[in-house]
Amino acid sequence: MKRLCYILFLTTTSLLSAIDLPDREGFSWWEIESIKGAILVPDGWHTRSVRQNDALGFFVTKESTKTEEGTFQTGLSLNVFRDFETKHKMNPIVFVDEFRTKYGDQGAILKESAQEMGPFQSYSFLTQSIVENVPTTINHLFVLNPQTGTLYYYFFEAPTLGFEEAWQTGEIIMQQLLIDDTI
Repeated sequence: MKRLCYILFLTTTSLLSAIDLPDREGFSWWEIESIKGAILVPDGWHTRSVRQNDALGFFVTKESTKTEEGTFQTGLSLNVFRDFETKHKMNPIVFVDEFRTKYGDQGAILKESAQEMGPFQSYSFLTQSIVENVPTTINHLFVLNPQTGTLYYYFFEAPTLGFEEAWQTGEIIMQQLLIDDTI
């Protein structure tokens, strides 16, 4: 069974390989087997995946990240933390709240929300702050799977000066995120 909310989720592991992902002009799907999920990638953008400590990181960026630093100004990042509470000795909801508070101390929180989507709990907030000396707007989305303890942290960022234009693409990406409820 598929659920369509603010985010499109896959609810069974076998569906990802069997489902026809919806076509979107100007985009293609990046299927990520390690999380049994998929992310829309705008034509001409770049993808990269990394593993660091206990997190899996996935990036969809306007700029190439093939440099040694792997930095970019405009794009989506996804950090996946499996079994978050056990590995971090912290309730993921408390972590999200503390993260949001610290972010608010460093910049401005423009809006925020929380909602349940099927088996998932989501927490989102929009911030403006300085990132590497550049005023930056970031749309943060934390998705928690309470059944598995996995915490997904999506964030789309762009320089504040061009955020509204970049968000026209970012919003499309973030409204059709596919994840599996068994991960």
